[in-house]
Amino acid sequence: MDRRHDTAPPRHALRPSTADAYTFETGQPAVSEGITLAAVALLFGAPALGTALALIRGPWATMLAILHLGGLALWFGPAHRTWRDLLASGGIRSRTVLFAAGALAGVAFGGLHAWMGPTGTGPLWKPEITASTVLDALVFAVVAGIAYNAIPEEITLRRTLFAPVRERLGATAAVLVTTASFTALHLPTWLTSDTSLKGYAWQILHKVLFGLLAGWSVVRLRSVFFALGLHVSANALGLFIGRLQSENLPDFEISWLNTAILLIGAAVAAAFIYLLGRRRKVSSPAF
Repeated sequence: MDRRHDTAPPRHALRPSTADAYTFETGQPAVSEGITLAAVALLFGAPALGTALALIRGPWATMLAILHLGGLALWFGPAHRTWRDLLASGGIRSRTVLFAAGALAGVAFGGLHAWMGPTGTGPLWKPEITASTVLDALVFAVVAGIAYNAIPEEITLRRTLFAPVRERLGATAAVLVTTASFTALHLPTWLTSDTSLKGYAWQILHKVLFGLLAGWSVVRLRSVFFALGLHVSANALGLFIGRLQSENLPDFEISWLNTAILLIGAAVAAAFIYLLGRRRKVSSPAF
């Protein structure tokens, strides 16, 4: 017997590629390597451009248009995906349930530390809060927190650019790459607002935790809607509460108390994701 023809193939040769595994799981072909490379280039290139423009006091917000429009162009162009694909939800929970659960988790993740304030001791409201002040805070939260930030960021970072990376490089790579991009996207804001070193540490921790939670929710729940609800709720509450607090309050900075409050909120959000992703065990019929 010829041993050369009888030897089993190496174990790695039997493993399907990430793209093949995606096709087997979903029944749809994975995007090409070129589309994945373009997605990665946008995820890292846009924040790099924004940071460079912020350093020279240029129009750094241009990076957002490039990132969001570039993601949509990839999705509807070379990837040949549709609006139905963009809003698809393949998990065991409905989109409404996932969005509502994400919004509740956002109360813990975003609302808790916003309520406790930079000092971690509770809110310090403005001396006079009128109906017009509340209305101003509400409009600011909806426009800046939801329409300008939460919705486009989730569509781009957890859908149009997340999917190509996941289909070719795997779920872990997609979560880590989009988390890094999400964090870097906020760097121009910090550079133009005289943020302290402790402020940088706080902001980085906050953005990394959020990015990991949002990315994990997409993987575990097979839907973007939990992440969307989480982002909408956290942003809206944070900006609304912050708008009504005293202007004499310091900026958020890293401290043991602030970190503990943030980690509690993150743990609550993680528990939501874990529990929502559990499948009910179907008992076998008795004979």
